[in-house]
This record gives sequence, C-alpha cells and structure tokens, in this order.
Amino acid sequence: MKAARIGILLLCLTCTGWCAQKPDSAEAALRCIERGYASVKDYKVEIQVSVESPQVHMPNAKAVVYFKRPDKLRVIPKEGFMMMPSYAVMGDPVGFIRKNFSIIGVKSAKLGAEPVYILSMVGKTMQSAGKFEIVVEKRRGLIVSGSANDGASKLTAKWEYKQSDGKFWMPIKITVKMEGLVAPQAFDPKEMKMNPPKTGTGTAIVTFTNYRINRGIPDSIFVEKKQGDGRRDLKPVG
Repeated sequence: MKAARIGILLLCLTCTGWCAQKPDSAEAALRCIERGYASVKDYKVEIQVSVESPQVHMPNAKAVVYFKRPDKLRVIPKEGFMMMPSYAVMGDPVGFIRKNFSIIGVKSAKLGAEPVYILSMVGKTMQSAGKFEIVVEKRRGLIVSGSANDGASKLTAKWEYKQSDGKFWMPIKITVKMEGLVAPQAFDPKEMKMNPPKTGTGTAIVTFTNYRINRGIPDSIFVEKKQGDGRRDLKPVG
C-alpha cells in the first residue's frame, strides 16, 4: 500500500527546548528531528510484526534490525513470514523525508499539553504518491502520529516511545490502521473474468524490544548473505 510510506522514522531522540524556540518552517521542524537523531550512531533491535487485513494475515513475524550511520541497514528475519513495512525501519527519518516528500505546509499546534509541529507533505515518487501529514513533538523531536491518503485508501499511524539507556527516546510500538482499497481490480485466469476491487480495514503492529544503542557494529554485518534455504535477507517494502 503506497500510503504506508508515511512511516518515516525508527528513531528520533530527545531534543531540549531548542525545538520549541524555532519559527514554524519546514527546515526548523526537520532540524528538530535531526538534532536529537544525531546522537545515535548505531543500534540493534528485535522487532515483531503482525498484520491483519482482508489481503494479508501475518501474525507475530520476528526479525532483527541493524542500523549504522549514515545509511547502513540490514533486516534479518528470524521467525515467520516477514514482509517488512518501510515505516518500521527507515534508519534516517530526515533523509527519508527529503528524498521522498515535498513539505507544502507546517504549523504549530498542541497535542494535549505538548506543543507540536504539523507537517503537510506530498510524495515525490509513484511509490510515495498521495497526501501525508506527520505530527512532531517539539520538546523531544519525536514523530508521534501521522496519516496518509492516496485517494483510494487511508492510513493512520501512532508511535509509542520509551527511554532507553536513560537518554534515548526509542519507539517501542507503532500501530497502523488502514481503510479503503486493499486490492485493486484484477483478472482471474481460472474464472476468466475481472474480479472487482476489494475494500476493507486492517491493522499492522510493530513492536521493538532489546535495543542495543551505540555499542558499535562492524561493517561486515551489513554484507548481504544467503540464508540456509537459499533465500536472501529481506529489505523494507511499501
């Protein structure tokens, strides 16, 4: 689903009052995220992905994710069929935004008592087509929610965080809810007819555990290897 490209972040770290003191501009909002993110040089984390929709049923697939600045990323599946959503393992959120989206608006608001930026964006490529919105908490520089609409389907996402090692605010759960088109019109060769589009709702949940941050990761970890059954490591999709 194209709308799943809103997921733009794995990590955003604590930002002091620096974020809240900047004017409402796209660059100020991106620097707010980037400033805290720079503190993480590498990480290893275990993830579990569950997807439930009319099109996909994937309960409790597990993988290990490695990331090293500036852009090294590897996802190693451990258990179950893994179809890795891109919003779960972006590594560098600001770089991902700059590459895939144009920011067309930014405003300040409050989410409860927390001052936030609200960024409106449009995709630059067919893979990120549609209209997008993300909400960034100014105090810590965290993306806390987002939404997407590609005209045929809608998606909302919520990030939950916990402090790791007493200083890094890391995501521990991403919940994504989808509605609308889940499968386009398609030809059925067995019945020799066109099947109509399918609509419905779905939920994807990604949980993160056992973070190891800034412990050092050798470059050899990121060399793609064949698994025992001949398959290769998976790369993020969507």
